[in-house]
This record gives sequence, C-alpha cells and structure tokens, in this order.
Amino acid sequence: MTNHERRIWDLEYIVVDFETTGSLASIDRIIEVGAVVFSRGKILDYFSSLVHPGRNIPPFITFLTGITPEMIRSAPPADIVIPKLMSLIEDKIFVAHNARFDLTFLNYELERLGLPQYQGDVLCTLNMARRLLKLPKRGLDSLAEYFGIEITHRHRAVYDAEATALILGKMLRILDSEGIITWGDLQRRLDGSYKVPSNFLKLRYILEEAPHNPGVIIFLDELGNVLYITKSKDLKSKISNYFYVHEGISKNREELLRHTTSLEYIITTTEFEAYLLEKELLQMLEPKFNKPYQQK
Repeated sequence: MTNHERRIWDLEYIVVDFETTGSLASIDRIIEVGAVVFSRGKILDYFSSLVHPGRNIPPFITFLTGITPEMIRSAPPADIVIPKLMSLIEDKIFVAHNARFDLTFLNYELERLGLPQYQGDVLCTLNMARRLLKLPKRGLDSLAEYFGIEITHRHRAVYDAEATALILGKMLRILDSEGIITWGDLQRRLDGSYKVPSNFLKLRYILEEAPHNPGVIIFLDELGNVLYITKSKDLKSKISNYFYVHEGISKNREELLRHTTSLEYIITTTEFEAYLLEKELLQMLEPKFNKPYQQK
C-alpha cells in the first residue's frame, strides 16, 4: 500500500529542525540537528546532535540559539551526523515548520557529501496551519501558544522539533474531525479548501459514524427525493471526498451539493455486493444526478 492510500494516523513522521549559521543554505551550515519520530499521536523517539559547521558562528546566532563556539568545538561534522539522520528519516514522512528551509539545508548537505537528494514525502506544518487555522500569525511560537504547547528551549533544534510534532498532532485531529482520512485526502485538502454549500456542510456529522466498509451512499433533497446514488469500497472515505471541492468541479456535482440536505448509506459485506445494490437502486429510482452518466 502506498502512502497515498494509508491513513494519516498510521503513518510514521520524522519531524526535523535545524539550527544554522544563517538563512542561505548555499553558504551557511547546520550547527544543530533535532528530530523526533511521531506516529499514532505519540512521540516515539528523539535524535539530537550539535554539528561542527567548519566555520565561525555569527554572534547573533549565538544570541538567538545559545549555541556558542565552545559548544561545537568537539561536535561531530555533518558527514557523520547527516547520514545518521537519513537512516532515521528512511520510510517516514519528512515534517518541518517551513519545510522548504530545512529541506534546502538538508539537500545542500547531502550534495556536499555526494549523497542523493531527499525524494520522499514532505509535510509542512506552516502550510497546514495556513490551510486549517484562521490565525493572524502562524509561526512556531504563535501555534504553540494557540495550542497550549510549551517549548522548553526555543531555537534549540530538538525542542523546536518536539513542539512541531505536538502541533502536528493537534492539526491531524482537526483533519480527523473534517473527515480527512488518508494521506491522499490530506494532499487534496492542502491543495485546495472546503467550498461546499452550507446546507451540505451541516451533514459533516455523518462522518463520525460512517464506517470504513463497502456500501452505497444515497443523496436526498429536503423532500426526501433521491438525487444521487453511488457505491464505495470505503463509505467513510467516499463521503469525506464530497466535502472537498477542487477547482474545475463539474456543474452537475455543484448542483447536487446545493440540493442535498440528507445523506444515507447502506453497508454491504463486499464491494461487489455494493456494485449490485447500486445497479438495482439506479434502475428502480432513476436519480436525477445519475442520469448524465447512465448508458442510454
């Protein structure tokens, strides 16, 4: 099973933070690596190491982080620390707050070491916050305050990574309440936004009870007329998809959502049974919004 199909709560995430000598990866270097492994709502492991950058640390970086030249004098170089980090990252989702910054530094270090660039899945908690939260500021400090998370030592890599992991957990719960189940659902959610009519949004509570079973979904209007029927191998995931409206949605689907005031589903034992039931119901009820897709 690919990550695209896997449930977001079942994935393993590696939440990474770098402290650096500056903001330009082409000339600056990493001075500290912090990472935590996060899965199923819990932090499972920690990784932390100072890194000798092979150059001086600017005074303002020492002021910001508390990392002094004396502290890194005996620290291991990047060619020792980065491979250790990569072994921890393997087969996990790379997560960072403003992931572009951390990935750029990571890939520059990998290039210097003659190692392949990182090509795995990436999740940016800053981008998530922009999509999910209506806040004036979405920096790490602002999100930590919003969620009531204490950062033990700000601008030290492992503590910032820990806070980012806890923030990730909070936002995954928000996604869960929206019916975002899989990694693929999450990518679609971050690429767009929910823009469904208010009458349809009121039905989102159904997601709390809908099971991950095959079955048939029935859309009804305010008079109880059947508008649309569709089968699914996973009722919860299929229903959740209707709360996500992307650009280029068909007019037929837009109109369906505007007229739908009730959703019902019938659970079947197998996907094939769902197919047979859908076919029988379509022939019997001839729903308005299925007609454009029925064979003449």
